Amino acid sequence: MIRIRNFKKGFSLATPLLFFILALNPCAEAMQQDTKMAIPDVTVYNQDGKRLRFYSDLIKGKLVAINFIFTSCTYICPMQGATFSKLQAALGDRLGSDVHLISISIDSPTDTSERLKAWSQRYGAKPGWTFVTGEKSEIDKLLEALTGAPGGRGEHSAIALIGNDGGTWIRAYGMSEPERYIEMFEQVRGIQKRIMSLPRAAARYAKKRAAG
Repeated sequence: MIRIRNFKKGFSLATPLLFFILALNPCAEAMQQDTKMAIPDVTVYNQDGKRLRFYSDLIKGKLVAINFIFTSCTYICPMQGATFSKLQAALGDRLGSDVHLISISIDSPTDTSERLKAWSQRYGAKPGWTFVTGEKSEIDKLLEALTGAPGGRGEHSAIALIGNDGGTWIRAYGMSEPERYIEMFEQVRGIQKRIMSLPRAAARYAKKRAAG
């Protein structure tokens, strides 16, 4: 299932708009529901050992795709790495400017920046594709906000989150083809534009009623 949700930095945001769209289903459904979500601005480190704030440095003002990996994983994670590698090739010059990729380690005690750097090189990661680790307590806060569960090795689903700073997010199959990811990037943009236009449309309607 593709789930479109609303996230904001560091605090909970109630919104009357929560979309659920069934993945790979031509008869997609949409419904509304209240939700409270938050993206914590935790301290993380990238594959080069650079200290970052997750929301401020990696999400704010950006359109991103996020997946979840760990370097000792031998099944799902290599396939997810290969998927993002194909996606970065499809994005070309858009990577790092128009779209950013983020891979978050769910095994931060093991996955140092050095291990993530070596893993990223296996997939030819370019600038614009950031690998994230950090203190377990900080990464657990982040993972709980994004996935509903703390980190840890073991079986895990191949999921990805596609979204932007405006608060529109899609939960999707993590090994989708690049063309599908690009469609979802455009979906997020389109939904965000419609959300942003709602207050203006309401104001125009109220003005028309008052005048008439």
